[in-house]
Amino acid sequence: EAALALVRAGGEGALSLRKVAEAAGVTHRALYNHYGGRDALLAAVAAAGYRELLAAVAGTGTRAAFAEAYLRFALAEPHLYDVAMSRTDERWTDESWTGEALRGAALAVVAAARAATGAPDAEVKRLWMILHGGLSLHRSGGLQPRTDEALVAFMLEVAGG
Repeated sequence: EAALALVRAGGEGALSLRKVAEAAGVTHRALYNHYGGRDALLAAVAAAGYRELLAAVAGTGTRAAFAEAYLRFALAEPHLYDVAMSRTDERWTDESWTGEALRGAALAVVAAARAATGAPDAEVKRLWMILHGGLSLHRSGGLQPRTDEALVAFMLEVAGG
């Protein structure tokens, strides 16, 4: 919870084992004993981010509803979304509990997309790329429209929702 709060407030750069330990009321060494290091702690935060994304998109039932829920989550939780999306497949194959937790959480979002859209994996990947790309362009200022609400409407149109 302490790590999630730090990431929500300031992104990946705000996370340090010392800050998390201080907020949690433990020694930073205790975090090393439990997580092994900052990267494993970030993987646990990323897994939590995917679980929260899953909660936002689960049961949406249609492509448009999935896309809207996905976009609204990413816009409401930009730092948590960034940490989740920055963990790579390489880290998902880690045999530690954080690697498995992260991989499982990410794959659950894919399964929710598949269920909502009724689409095969290739189409789910296409939709995810469209949504993620649109969000990235919007946040960098490289995509019109400029407001979050206008982005959601535009992306639903682009994503075929």
